[in-house]
Amino acid sequence: MYRSSYNLITILGLVLAAASTACAGGRPAAAPMVLDGYAARVNDRVITIAEVLAHIQPDIQSLSYEATPELLTRKLAEAFDQGLQRLIERALILEYAEENKQEIPDQVVEQQVARIVRERFSNDRSAFLQALEREHRSLEDWKSEVRDELLAAMVRRAVLEEKMVVTPREIREYYREHVDQFRVPEGVRVAIITIPRKDPRADQEIRAVQQRLQEGEEFAALARESSADAWASRGGDRGWLTPEDFRPEIREVLGDLGPGEVSSPIETPEAVYFAKLIARRRAGIRTLDEVAHSIRTILLRHRREELYRGWISRLRRRYFVEILVNGADLFTSAG
Repeated sequence: MYRSSYNLITILGLVLAAASTACAGGRPAAAPMVLDGYAARVNDRVITIAEVLAHIQPDIQSLSYEATPELLTRKLAEAFDQGLQRLIERALILEYAEENKQEIPDQVVEQQVARIVRERFSNDRSAFLQALEREHRSLEDWKSEVRDELLAAMVRRAVLEEKMVVTPREIREYYREHVDQFRVPEGVRVAIITIPRKDPRADQEIRAVQQRLQEGEEFAALARESSADAWASRGGDRGWLTPEDFRPEIREVLGDLGPGEVSSPIETPEAVYFAKLIARRRAGIRTLDEVAHSIRTILLRHRREELYRGWISRLRRRYFVEILVNGADLFTSAG
């Protein structure tokens, strides 16, 4: 059975901040919120309201509090319901693990704890323990939560991954049925050196860059040194774009360049540019060989979600699930 070890005061402050905004204008909430009650049961496991609120804390913080009170209230209720369903699913998986006598070794838990301390607290264990203390959470309770997360992930992976097979035939069928997804427009890959006219030394810099290019100096190295734009560190490389992505003065010049060729100075009111055409791509359809890996990834994602939903549905029928409260019960519209 779960034991709530969350700092209810912290959670209450977070929720009340949201609720007070939802009830702007001095309108009281329609019902008080009971944070220490049960939200759901899965067999003998209980999920508390506080646990759900702690779980959805990032969702609550990301809500736009400029929304209308009614919309914000609805979003809070939806976030609670979605978070509760995720925790119910985790509890179902833990029940399955318990039934099948699956466990996480202590060593794996300690390795995960060490990783979290290293990545989130710069390997400062004192800072980590102080953070737990501020949340009124014991180290053992926190480790228990880490163990549950690891176990649920391990079981889910073991159950689903063995069935995750995508055949070459399925890849070919997806390609044929979704061929429009793989059309590519005409493209050009261009590197550019930008010299702003507002630079007092602009004319001198333009002449120097032009001379060095004529002498055969590498374009990318010169761009890193002399270009005044966000792509300078990349040697001026703008990546693959369509001709229409460039301003008319540059687009006109690009039409006359072949791969590897560098333009003369391109004059505009704001700046002078030097452009190098790295490659040109015709409009067309990417081949099956080019996109097979991407298609396989798409099909695996769809298959994984389909298998997971079916598995959770079977677990819901196998184990007792009772929802005791929902988001609308907690976040009711202001009257």
